[in-house]
Amino acid sequence: MSLAEGNLEKAFAKTIVSGMKLATDNPFKDPLANPLALAAALRSLGIEALVWKPETLFAAIDRKFNYWSDQKVGEALDKFHDTGLIQTDVPSLVRQKIYAIRIIATSDTAHNEWHVFEKVGCAFNDRVAQWGIVEKLSPGECARTIAIIEHIRPDDDNYSREVRTYIAASCYEEGMLTTSPSKYLSMCDDQLRQIMRQDGGSEIKFEMRNKISDRVTAIRGQLRTMAMVEDITTIQALKIIAVDACGDQVIP
Repeated sequence: MSLAEGNLEKAFAKTIVSGMKLATDNPFKDPLANPLALAAALRSLGIEALVWKPETLFAAIDRKFNYWSDQKVGEALDKFHDTGLIQTDVPSLVRQKIYAIRIIATSDTAHNEWHVFEKVGCAFNDRVAQWGIVEKLSPGECARTIAIIEHIRPDDDNYSREVRTYIAASCYEEGMLTTSPSKYLSMCDDQLRQIMRQDGGSEIKFEMRNKISDRVTAIRGQLRTMAMVEDITTIQALKIIAVDACGDQVIP
């Protein structure tokens, strides 16, 4: 970037941020903030905010929500253009959640690539993602991630085979025999059955899936735990209910 281009970027960022109206509520201080609360707050910056460069976006957040003065914002932007380091009061985990929201709102990569889905899921489940290693999501974390994604993009529930296989593998490792009754993970039931066959076992019969689905419907809302039952149908139903509860908890 030339010196003239850099000065133009700084001027553009400062112009955007200086016009921000201060907010009374601030979800950007809480590392455990619900990602949907962050998404709602980001919308107050304007529909174009999610495509701003990170230094501009965080400067706008600090100005509006953390009450930074125009001078402090200007100094932070100058420092970024001099050093490449973002100076902000937004905690690291909140920044990761914002990056995850940007990915969901502006691209299809989390719908199509398992490793992007995983890292978005880490952020949405209050975990600091590390891109160099695999960090498996549990079925409950997958459900929470799906719930958030579909709340941000309610008209797009089309996930690639590799993402569905990733979720199915998580469910298999947790001993789930089917996901078909799940509100959030039903789309990976075919992949779960395939994994069961490939691992030397056999997929459960259609009748058993129906029994589990019926049992889920029968016991939703009742106070039961897996320690209270012994039959496999009820245990499987309770697993699905627990997974779905993880997704339900994040929806306002």
